[in-house]
Amino acid sequence: MNHYDKAKKTISIIFLMVVGAVLLQSCSVKNVDNSATTQPSEVEFEELIVEIDKDNHLFILKSEELNQEFKGMILTYDYPNTANVYKIVPYSGESVLFYNPIKDWQRVWFQALPILNGQTNIALDGTVGKDRLSRLERKSVIESLTRVDVADFKHFEIIKTAYPNVTFGNYVLRYTYPVTSSDLYDIRTFDLIRKKEVTADIIKERPFDYYVIRRTFDGIIVGTPENLYTHYDKYDAVKKEETYISSENWNMYYDGTDIYEVHDNDKATVNDIEVYQSDQPILSLEQALKKAAPTLYRFISDSEKETKIYAVELVYLTVQVSDMSNVDYYNVEYIPRNNDVAYLYPYWVVYIHSDYMSVGVDEADHRPLLINAITGEVIVCN
Repeated sequence: MNHYDKAKKTISIIFLMVVGAVLLQSCSVKNVDNSATTQPSEVEFEELIVEIDKDNHLFILKSEELNQEFKGMILTYDYPNTANVYKIVPYSGESVLFYNPIKDWQRVWFQALPILNGQTNIALDGTVGKDRLSRLERKSVIESLTRVDVADFKHFEIIKTAYPNVTFGNYVLRYTYPVTSSDLYDIRTFDLIRKKEVTADIIKERPFDYYVIRRTFDGIIVGTPENLYTHYDKYDAVKKEETYISSENWNMYYDGTDIYEVHDNDKATVNDIEVYQSDQPILSLEQALKKAAPTLYRFISDSEKETKIYAVELVYLTVQVSDMSNVDYYNVEYIPRNNDVAYLYPYWVVYIHSDYMSVGVDEADHRPLLINAITGEVIVCN
């Protein structure tokens, strides 16, 4: 993430606490595609060996040439053979005003993604801190990822009661952040009386758990964790269209011990979607991983990065298409979103974490690789 991305993130932090939802940001440099395809360019690559261990819910990727093996969690235990593609009607990027349906918990924001990217936190006054997680500590966070069945999640009834109109999935995700003695874990909230962002708590000298609770639709989870940078945009100069792929809005809560990321459904409820394509065959996990083999090989063969491919999951994501025929795309800073259509597509999401040195600083990228479960299109989030 470059400095412009960080600046936009700072702005979105403040705005989030006012409106109560994330307005996803596009990347700082417009991703322009002058052709009609988004497939990665052809490069020579070794055919990765793909193995699926269904009994232990693991996938294994092997590279004989690089003498490397990657073993990751399969988070989706069961999935249908077919799925619908839905059109969101009408589609609006607007968010609801700030509210807190869980009165005993604080509505908060935690810098989950910047911390996993090895960045320092941004203070309330906009200054950049000095503390960051080490590479070993970042690895401990991603290696702690656990799928927790809702029957074993003690706070599920609290969240379910707060969101009576949401059908949540049958599992949640849990990350554990390690102990730190610094001010890195600065938990923020918005003071409605003073109308400003304030520190709710700074977690020190103890680990804490970070839970991700998402809704389900047609038996498929919707959205990805906020700490996985699931944002992609591309401009097609021939069609004069911009395509934007994103996750869902979410709210964060703090019960004084742990943090809960709860995804809401204010953009695509059962009342504002219609079937766009019905009963489309879904790629199996093995097929999807083989489709992604060239791109995965590029990740693991990058000698300047230490990459871990650690999980995979089937989810619905929002694909927004914007008509740019009346927009001077290259010469405007702000583009009004008045001609958008949006769809829900199923994607296989591969969780990827890469550590590397940048100008003498140990940083990381924590982002997914997307494989459209129907078309097989492979997309690297930007």
